[in-house]
Amino acid sequence: MKKAPVSDLSQMTHDRRESKTNSPALRCARTRDALCVELWKKTATSKTYLLLQEDSDAVSVKIEQSDSSGAVVIDTVWKAAAYGDTDKLKDILEKDGSQVNAADPSGYVPLQWAALNNRVATITQLIQFGAEVNQTEPGGQTALHWAATRGAIPAVELLLRSGADLTKSDIRGYTVCHVAAQYGQTQLLHHLALRWDADMDVRDNDGRTCLHWAAYKGYGDPIRLLLCLGTETQLPDREGCTPLHWAAIKGNSEACTLLVQGGGAEALSATDTTGSTPSQLAAQKGNVGAANWLANERSARERQSKKAFCAEPPRGLRHLAPVLWGLVLGLLGLFFKYVESTTLTNTVMATSSISAWIVASTALGGLCFLLRAGTADPGFIRCGGQGARTKTDGLPESSISWLDDPLLWDGSWHMLCIQCKRVRPPRSKYCKVSKRCVARFDHYCPWIGNAVGEKNHRDFVIFLMLETTAMTVSFSAAVYRVVTAGVSTARLLHTHPGTFAFLIFDGVVLFSVLMLTCSQLGQVFQNMTTNEMMNQHRYKYLQDSSGTFRNPFDLGCWPNTLEFFVGNDCATSASVHRYEGIEQAPMSQKVEDRGLHSRHCSKGGHGHSHGGCLCCQGHQRCEHKHHAPKTGENAV
Repeated sequence: MKKAPVSDLSQMTHDRRESKTNSPALRCARTRDALCVELWKKTATSKTYLLLQEDSDAVSVKIEQSDSSGAVVIDTVWKAAAYGDTDKLKDILEKDGSQVNAADPSGYVPLQWAALNNRVATITQLIQFGAEVNQTEPGGQTALHWAATRGAIPAVELLLRSGADLTKSDIRGYTVCHVAAQYGQTQLLHHLALRWDADMDVRDNDGRTCLHWAAYKGYGDPIRLLLCLGTETQLPDREGCTPLHWAAIKGNSEACTLLVQGGGAEALSATDTTGSTPSQLAAQKGNVGAANWLANERSARERQSKKAFCAEPPRGLRHLAPVLWGLVLGLLGLFFKYVESTTLTNTVMATSSISAWIVASTALGGLCFLLRAGTADPGFIRCGGQGARTKTDGLPESSISWLDDPLLWDGSWHMLCIQCKRVRPPRSKYCKVSKRCVARFDHYCPWIGNAVGEKNHRDFVIFLMLETTAMTVSFSAAVYRVVTAGVSTARLLHTHPGTFAFLIFDGVVLFSVLMLTCSQLGQVFQNMTTNEMMNQHRYKYLQDSSGTFRNPFDLGCWPNTLEFFVGNDCATSASVHRYEGIEQAPMSQKVEDRGLHSRHCSKGGHGHSHGGCLCCQGHQRCEHKHHAPKTGENAV
């Protein structure tokens, strides 16, 4: 049998203090941890029953005896519990009921082996025979700790409903939440916080929280969840290290970025007991990239704090709408003064009045849409804020109800916004300038002084189209007048400098606006946004199983255009439903489906688990009504 490892505290201390590198005890701990991980992988695939025998100097592995056919001989209560052989387990316990809490030669009890392998039926049977759910092994860990290493939510749920102590810690002070954070079991942390009100700020013997461990391990998803739950980002451990210090020590760039963005910016200048900041620790460990980023981020924030602008760019640099209004009106005035009223020709052309009306109507109409796009709500998503909590007032159930989201139950942790403390809808993004999440975010445009999103994207594109039309017609009219008059460039510059200036300015602005308009229309035809085009390599929903780009929203050029400009309900509905990766069932229902409706099954009286129904494991069809029948292999 094999025990899944729990990260050794000495390993974390080793990374903090290099003086312990050659410690014999640490070398043994490293060997044991690496060996356990390898054996864990083998057990999960080949289901080989292994027994770890440890001493102070070495780690040896003994493979259990097999019969002539190669199958493992299950002759002990621990093997029966590990393999989920309920019939053999029942025979053994009926003969000797004291075996239910008996420890094997390593000190591990049957319930721990069953929990490690997520054997819900076996756990149910052991509890019925009187197994102690809070019994510990030599390291002080319970069956709940063992289940947490594998993220076995069904086993954890059953143990907690049977009276397991969620706050019980081992000899190092690790609770179940610590273990889940050490192994990156985000789904389990999510389940414990939502259904069992787990305290994520609990400290181990060295003062480290779940966030410390997640940052040290470099698991981005647990960090996102813990930040959204409102865990403390500035708590120092016994060595004075915050979670950002530990992320810097390991050189985890993603962890450093998330911690700084999620509220840990003050830790950039925090020092540990040796007086080192996170950037200094990263440099000492040779993590040059993380060290430079942390140092630059700290310098930038210190410069901003010394100025009158908080942590955002000056208003004038992010709101250039007055400049744009002046540019449009200025070009319009130049057109009427130096093109329509010019003396290049003595005859009045019939097309003159037509072009003037087209330019005036499109330019002024474009300004109306500019005003709408700049003042409208681009699709701001209400900030959550429910994740904040304190150690004194506890965590009311309603404060984290926003976690009951199909996206999170589906494992889409990247949809968590650590700034807004909420789950972002698909295609939304956090706008750094607006400091809000925007639905169907396209980009932030300083020329309109607003983000471009779901509710003002159409106005923005129409504004571009109208202004492009106005500048194209005015430029064409000016060129036509110059050509028909037969005036050379030198003479035009000398005799009609206003017309020449209009041609230069209008041509330069027209080129840039035309490029932007073509880019926006191209994205409209594909049902894409600027943000998605630039980050398609990062967004999993824009990739197929092989990593190749695919657009699940593309319904064809014409339906995409109708959906954007007209808001065709059918096209919109089809586009939404073609987005793959969103489960429609609410989390509360899925928890119940995966929960323990019955600890006994109608077939054989055993609490089996199969797919989403824990009471039907091992059967090809589920007879309960809470989910559709399905087939598949049993969970290891």
